[in-house]
Amino acid sequence: MRFLADVMLGRLARWLRLLGKETFYADKKSADDEIIRRAMSLGAVLLTRDGLLAAKAGDYVRVLRLSSNDSLEQLCETARVFKFRIPKNIPETRCARCGGKLKRVARSAVKSLVYPRVYARCRVFRRCSSCGQIYWRGTHVSEIRNTLRRLAPLPRPEPRKRPPRRVQSPRSPSRPCPRIRRMP
Repeated sequence: MRFLADVMLGRLARWLRLLGKETFYADKKSADDEIIRRAMSLGAVLLTRDGLLAAKAGDYVRVLRLSSNDSLEQLCETARVFKFRIPKNIPETRCARCGGKLKRVARSAVKSLVYPRVYARCRVFRRCSSCGQIYWRGTHVSEIRNTLRRLAPLPRPEPRKRPPRRVQSPRSPSRPCPRIRRMP
């Protein structure tokens, strides 16, 4: 599923990209009609907080009008409406900046492009195929993971099945229990 976030939802667009969703972003200069045309041509769901834009676009594309100002609440609402799970880890498949696909690159290819301490500490690097942005697992990854873990629904624990308890008979083991006979 593709998404097109309007200018008010830049942070939501980044979060969706971090989760591996194909998400486009409408820039500040785009008029409502241009945004609607772009959503139609991409076959994308329009995400907006603008009531007028949502009303205009409703006849042409699928629209989700978000009410919250908080990007994490917006992410949860989007996940709930479109029925996708928020993973506990980052898939590392899309560029947070432009939405392009990330491809693993040789460590030596990025030596001159990253800080020396980053190059010394990290072994795996990825580059966006669209904008060239370089990614590595820095200290921010743990913060993102913690946020995703808070948002991800916790799995329900399975009910514990206890083995049946053995009840000791009050009789001693040496004396057998009397048999009960049925009446004819």
